[in-house]
Amino acid sequence: MPRCTCLAGSTRRESTATTLRGVRVGPRYFETIGTRLLRGPTIGQQDTPTSTRVAVVNERLAKKFFQDQDPIGKHFGHSDPKHNADFEIVGVVEDTKYQDTHAPAYATFFLPYLQYVPFTDPADIGRKSGSQLIQSIELHVAGTPENLESNVRRILAELDPDMTVLRMTTFGEQVSEALNQERLLAGLTTGSG
Repeated sequence: MPRCTCLAGSTRRESTATTLRGVRVGPRYFETIGTRLLRGPTIGQQDTPTSTRVAVVNERLAKKFFQDQDPIGKHFGHSDPKHNADFEIVGVVEDTKYQDTHAPAYATFFLPYLQYVPFTDPADIGRKSGSQLIQSIELHVAGTPENLESNVRRILAELDPDMTVLRMTTFGEQVSEALNQERLLAGLTTGSG
């Protein structure tokens, strides 16, 4: 079943198959990765499990679903129309490309990691647990990141002994990996030209 986004006040499901991304983030996420906040507040310490559920969206999502309207204060949900007002949009950030540097940025919404929808329908329970998985942790550090790996692993193990850290990479390594295919194609083109 394709993922969808549902706008408050509408029973229409906007199919977003592969073009919409939801990302769970913590305080200072945008500052850490260098994404500029364009309007409103960012996700912060105030966004707790008991506070109003909020979201920050990127420019592409704002334009896709709200065209010329101001998205701040609008509500949306995902997966089902009965959850179409689960999150209030409080901020807009610039578009950032996470994967393909040549394709347009995905329409993306960002939710506080500590907030989730209290699903009660058994069919929805899997959505809640799946949305709480930590896939990555970004750190903005002073000094050489490679020298911090053992300390980061130790601290994460103290916080949650069951957490498995698969690998740690620097931002430079991630960029290099993303560009490897382009470099290979450029080399093959040059070599055969």
